[in-house]
Amino acid sequence: MAEIIFTRGWVHTVNATNDLVEAVTVDGGRILALGSNIDIRALAGPGRREIPLRGRSLLPGDIDAHCHLTGLGMGMVLIDGKAPGMQSIEGLQKAEYGCAATQPPSTWIRGRGYDQTRLRERRYPNRDDWDAVAPNHPVIFTRTCGHIASVNSRALALTGITDQTPDPPGGRYKRQSARNPGIAYETAQTPLQMGRHYRPPRSSATPRCVPGRPISPLAVRVGMMPAISSAQPLVLARISLRLGD
Repeated sequence: MAEIIFTRGWVHTVNATNDLVEAVTVDGGRILALGSNIDIRALAGPGRREIPLRGRSLLPGDIDAHCHLTGLGMGMVLIDGKAPGMQSIEGLQKAEYGCAATQPPSTWIRGRGYDQTRLRERRYPNRDDWDAVAPNHPVIFTRTCGHIASVNSRALALTGITDQTPDPPGGRYKRQSARNPGIAYETAQTPLQMGRHYRPPRSSATPRCVPGRPISPLAVRVGMMPAISSAQPLVLARISLRLGD
């Protein structure tokens, strides 16, 4: 018997073929059956509660523990600034050089995870550091917090950022004697992260240098995507309150 049935809607099953059905039956916070309004009503026992969706959509409960799924997948194909040997700007440069030597010019080199307080030099890497190794590749390294990016001159040029570019709302560029050293805070890093003319190479020879593969599936493979095969009571309660009987 069913505790609750949802009928007359678009129920997104999220199965292998992403089927849509009219109704779903739930008991004890778990999905029991999916199907047509007629079939689901026939399965429901006495005392069940029916919630008409009235043509609206219903999705399974999806609990996201603030995992930044896209960022996680992206991190799996970038240079890892927390890896052994990365505790100095020189170490980061060596990883940058490895990518520059194996991928075409003008393709992006991306990394994440450095912390200037833990680097031997005790400072942010800047455009001059990256330019010395890979002047023909746009380079961006994101700090471990995700709020600060360090880039080279090629990256600045590709995104149209100059020494005269004003700070955007919600962000700023570090300044050194009126020069932009390639360090962007908060929203100032948005065009750099987007990469205006970014075209990842199709070769899989350097998977940790350039994200040339879909990134969310990578994160899913390590188990960070919550299971969505059951309807969570809290989610159902919110739907019930919103839709009414």
